[in-house]
Amino acid sequence: MRQKEDLAFALLLNRLRVKEKKDTLSDADLSILTSRETGEECEEDMHIYSTNKQVNEWNSRMLHSKCEDIICVKAEDRNNSKDNDEICTEPCKSGQSSLPRNLSIALNARVMLLKNIDTNIGLTNGCIGTVAEIVKRNNESKPYCISVKFDSQKIGIQSIKMYEESMGKNYTRKQFPLKLAYACTVHKVQGMTLNKVVVSLKKIFASGHSYVGLSRVTSLSGLTIEDFHPKVIYCDPKIKKHLNDMTNFLETSIAEETYDDGLCIMLHNIQGLKQHYVDLQCNPTFLNSDIICLTETWLSDKDDAFEICLAHFKLYHQSRYNSYSITSDSRQQFKDQSHGGVAVYSKNEFSSRLDIKIDNLEFIAFLITCPVSVVIAVVYRPPTYRMKDFCSDTTAPEITFCPCNVFVQAASCASSATASWDASTATDASEPITAVSNFSPGDSFDVSTYLVIYYLIDNASFYSTCSFKVTVTSSGVVIDRENPVLTSCLTDIVANASPGTSTPVVLWLAPVASDNSDSVSLTVNQLQGSSIAVGSTEVTYTARWHPTILPQLAKQH
Repeated sequence: MRQKEDLAFALLLNRLRVKEKKDTLSDADLSILTSRETGEECEEDMHIYSTNKQVNEWNSRMLHSKCEDIICVKAEDRNNSKDNDEICTEPCKSGQSSLPRNLSIALNARVMLLKNIDTNIGLTNGCIGTVAEIVKRNNESKPYCISVKFDSQKIGIQSIKMYEESMGKNYTRKQFPLKLAYACTVHKVQGMTLNKVVVSLKKIFASGHSYVGLSRVTSLSGLTIEDFHPKVIYCDPKIKKHLNDMTNFLETSIAEETYDDGLCIMLHNIQGLKQHYVDLQCNPTFLNSDIICLTETWLSDKDDAFEICLAHFKLYHQSRYNSYSITSDSRQQFKDQSHGGVAVYSKNEFSSRLDIKIDNLEFIAFLITCPVSVVIAVVYRPPTYRMKDFCSDTTAPEITFCPCNVFVQAASCASSATASWDASTATDASEPITAVSNFSPGDSFDVSTYLVIYYLIDNASFYSTCSFKVTVTSSGVVIDRENPVLTSCLTDIVANASPGTSTPVVLWLAPVASDNSDSVSLTVNQLQGSSIAVGSTEVTYTARWHPTILPQLAKQH
């Protein structure tokens, strides 16, 4: 979490993340945000805008105010359909390219890299630095290379040369893969973490833009807001709905169980595990976690796992190549591509990888049984994997059978017993369904009570859960198997409402509950003497005895 040192700011951002257009900010939140509209320009800080026009205007202004001897490098566009290889006299407008048509640059200008040049050292798209030298040779007017001192000490000073990129079928563009970086769009700063930032809320045109901009900074003190207006802070209602519709990790009955220890899980898009292995080793936040989930590991099955092992962790990995079956050209494309892949480092000794086969998905799942029983899955979707193909199935399996609580008694002088049951089953459109549980029929249990959880996982990685308890008692314990009894239960009552009223008060005598063991509690869904609406209302009394071994129920209507 970026704001781990500023909890109050982190909680504020959590509220903004799910704020809809119709919602009103609380007075406290409004006061906090307006306090950051200081009127200062903070020229040395990164500026975040919603549109490219705003970004270009600020970048141009800062370049001309802070730098001298500015040059403009024109892109070299070529039409490959022609026999000659001449550079087009004007930049091509028909194709698309992330490389700029014209790059205005100077010594000491702040710039951002636009392409992955060397992932081994972290020289990747989004790196920011300062121009250290513009190198020309043979008296040419156009630079040969641009030397950039990147903010990351690991990258250091690197010479950036011109980069060629295809623009559709007929055109290519050659240009330095750089752009000015005094300001960036909200889209471009996704994933960045900054100590100081200026966020403009002017011309916000999409849901979530304000939240992304505001949440890039590590603390409230490092945030400056321009053109603040609470109405531009809102989320997409669909996002909020999907968050609410997501299956809980633990069902309500499971959540009632209490555990002394927690489980710390980290998720990180590492973009090269071998390249960032040393970073991982030196990061206490990761090493103090119980589970480290990684996407884009860029590993193959030929890589030596010993080279990337972490002390006290077990490594599970699924490469991109082994994730896709050859059923279409697009899937073959993913299979042949490098990069991708998912992995999990688990410090928990009660973990094991699950043998779940899901075709055409970069996916890995494993089971944790202590301190909480849960299945953890890591999934990565390549940007070119169409969402309609990726989410062809969006429903969890429907449970068709879930075992009841199981009670077994240990033999004389024994401290454990074997328990058996029929496995849980489910049905779903994306079969086959894999059933995974923390215990199996036929396991031996010591005298105690255990929570058994079944995860029914379909071929699209959606799952449903069912749970029940296994209770093992010692040989001397007597299990009460008789239900409580209700007597003196009344027959149906007919009452007339007084003129002008629609909820008459109805009285009756409660039934009597008894049991062969201790006392019985009696509950009812409708209290006698209360007002009851006109119509038919069913009154249910429940007698319950809460033993240590076996709950007994009796109901009468």
